[in-house]
Order: sequence, then C-alpha cells, then structure tokens
Amino acid sequence: MKQLLWSLFCSPALVFLELVSFKYTCQYEDGGPRFYGFPFIYRTSNAWVNSLSGELYILGFIGNMLFWTVILYILLLGIKRLNIPINRLACRIWGVFLLLFGFCIVFSTTSIVDWRYQWQHDFKMGYYSDDIICNQEIQFFWN
Repeated sequence: MKQLLWSLFCSPALVFLELVSFKYTCQYEDGGPRFYGFPFIYRTSNAWVNSLSGELYILGFIGNMLFWTVILYILLLGIKRLNIPINRLACRIWGVFLLLFGFCIVFSTTSIVDWRYQWQHDFKMGYYSDDIICNQEIQFFWN
C-alpha cells in the first residue's frame, strides 16, 4: 500500500518533468501552439499566448498521472521482490527527499506558469475546414 501511495504522490512530478514526451507541431494558418504529453497530450507550449501562459488539459494530465503511477508501482514492487538488503533509514530519507523534490516541481510548474485549464484538447476535433497536418516528435528530458 505504501508503494501505491508513494507512486501516486510522485507521478505528478514525473508528468511535469517530461522525462519522455511527444511533441506535436501542427501547421495552423495563425501559427498556433505546440502540444506536449506522454502518453496523452496534457499541455500546450508556454509561448503560445505569452512566455508564461499555456493551457493544461485535465483529462490528459490525469491519464498521464495514472500511467506514471502504474509504472512506478510496478518498478517499486519489482525492487521489493529482489530482496536486496536495504538500510531502512536511508530508504526513508531518500523517499522524503524525492517527495519534497516532486512537490517543488509541481508547485513551481503550477504557480509560475499561468495555466488555463480545459477538460480536453481540441487541436484535431474538426473545427477547421482543412485537415491539420501535425508532426510528432519524441523528446527526452523536457524541451
């Protein structure tokens, strides 16, 4: 149970850190934003409106959080099954450090950037008369 809670608390930081992310660059007539997320789109590029604003898509963020929670939980269960002798104090200190680091990442990302929250992205929902051409790239360790 502790592994699941720890995974759930650390997953938002992994979403915002964007260790692995898809970058969608679409060719709009007016320029438009870039979209980011792995495995689901959860935000736009910050420089769409101005340098410190963007859109955060709640459904994609929740999906990415659940994805990283499952990955971390499986990883922690695998480490636990290895039966490696671990110093409990060092493990707790490391866990608290990672939780505080994750909290700082989430707090700074949500407080510095002026996010507009929307339920779901709409970049290919058929609002335009022409099909939108989007290039998808995979990038590592934040843009």
